Amino acid sequence: MHLNQGYLYAFLAFSAVLAASYYAINCPNHCNCNCDANECLVDCSGIPGDEINFTQLEDLPPIPMKLSLKNCQLERVPEDIKLLNIKSLDLSHNNIKSIEESDISNFSALEHLDVSYNYLENVISFKSNSLKALKMSHNDIKSISKNTFECPQLTLLDLNHNRIKDLHDDILPDKLETLLFANNSIEHLNLEFSNLKQLDISNNGMRNLKITSSSKLERIWMKGNFLDDCDDKDFKKLHKFLQGKIQDSSYDGCLKVWNPYKPSDYGKLWVGFLIMIFMVFIAMTIYACIMNSLRDNDITSSTLNSNPSSQKLIEEH
Repeated sequence: MHLNQGYLYAFLAFSAVLAASYYAINCPNHCNCNCDANECLVDCSGIPGDEINFTQLEDLPPIPMKLSLKNCQLERVPEDIKLLNIKSLDLSHNNIKSIEESDISNFSALEHLDVSYNYLENVISFKSNSLKALKMSHNDIKSISKNTFECPQLTLLDLNHNRIKDLHDDILPDKLETLLFANNSIEHLNLEFSNLKQLDISNNGMRNLKITSSSKLERIWMKGNFLDDCDDKDFKKLHKFLQGKIQDSSYDGCLKVWNPYKPSDYGKLWVGFLIMIFMVFIAMTIYACIMNSLRDNDITSSTLNSNPSSQKLIEEH
């Protein structure tokens, strides 16, 4: 009995080594592959995209795959990837400027997509019944259309560090739990969520805020805005609801954080700035007059020293 178990363990170990060797050989060139019974981790980070043979991915076991194409100098989503078992795809730190609906239509099992740190300007549409997390931070996205995120399972959306000016709740999935869009240019925000837990709206220069959310909201980041609606009834209600949830250490109780000035104070700042410029101009004018006077005196002295008769005539008088 024990002998048979020993043979079984040896056979399993040999099979595992053989399988690892097979998958290592069939791993795309220059990439690192690590597969077990549950998933495959394929790391091609830092390798130029034109040097990767993506068709070799089809030789790996048909189990969930996490594929990293980070910093591969890609200008678009590779067309050669036609696997249905990719669960996570990292395309960050590339040169991608646009994403079409067809670019991700082949990834029916995709749950996590990272396209941050690219040059995205236009995002046509994300249609996926499996996508749960979408990271698009540090791009050049200016606007988002109503049909951009048709992802009913999406729970995390990262839009930090873009150039978005408008954001409406009717373009966002209902199941969204984490919404990040710090460092954009959104001045007015009116959102209504039922499942939102984390919200980052910091550093937008925002002036008006209205959020209707359930008690599920746990944390919110708000610094770097010009919110000044403390006398508004709806704002007071929002302020009371947000007590204990705001994560900004500079929060002063009125949601005017990070920026020490109200928008109305900027007129005073400009007046002070102009006065400072005027004072600098006066100082430079006085300095120029003094320097000219000293220069004239030097010229007079030089003239007298070079003409003794003139010097004697002055002394006689």
